[in-house]
Amino acid sequence: MLVLYILQKNILVETLPNIVKVAKRNIDINNLSEKIVIINAALGIKNSILDIPADIDVEDSRYFSTNSVDKYKDSHLTKVPVITMKDVFREINEPYLLKMDCEGCEYDVIPYSYDLIKMFKIIFMELHGKKSKRFQILKILEHDFDCKILAGPKSVFTDLSAVKFSREFDVLELAKKSSEILRLNEKDYFNLIENEELKNFIKLHSNWDRVTIAIYNEIMSI
Repeated sequence: MLVLYILQKNILVETLPNIVKVAKRNIDINNLSEKIVIINAALGIKNSILDIPADIDVEDSRYFSTNSVDKYKDSHLTKVPVITMKDVFREINEPYLLKMDCEGCEYDVIPYSYDLIKMFKIIFMELHGKKSKRFQILKILEHDFDCKILAGPKSVFTDLSAVKFSREFDVLELAKKSSEILRLNEKDYFNLIENEELKNFIKLHSNWDRVTIAIYNEIMSI
């Protein structure tokens, strides 16, 4: 997904048709159709047509990448255009903030379209893949941006003893972590969940307005 925030409107580039439908519904509910433009397309470095699965839902879309469409060859497919940043910029007058989470396409798009990328004031992105590839992108961006790596989940929750981590999709490890909690006696369980760090964290993250302000302050401090 690519979201471009400009002074007059926001542009959303999304590959999966089902996600586009959900986004359009949310935009209509919140009366934002005049401020948000949705482009149902994949982002790449040259124009083409891509066969992508038509029935991926919101939950599974978190793991979809246009770099791995071959594994969906037995799914019901639909065609979407592949567009470039140059195409997207035809919708832009005053680029301001770029939010990029495209599951790997950043490693092609940023080097290829950097002359356009660098026109944004702020870039907020999730980098995927090996650490060496991530640092290559940061090295490019550092020519024009003051780059900062924001905290990931483990560093955010590291002081919360009630939060346990397991590897993604590792059902056995998740079961073991759950079993450890279930075997706690009443006193240990109470001490696990009744502490000031956890209460303060829940107080902040149980209100989206406070979360938004916290994220805004962190971005503006960069």
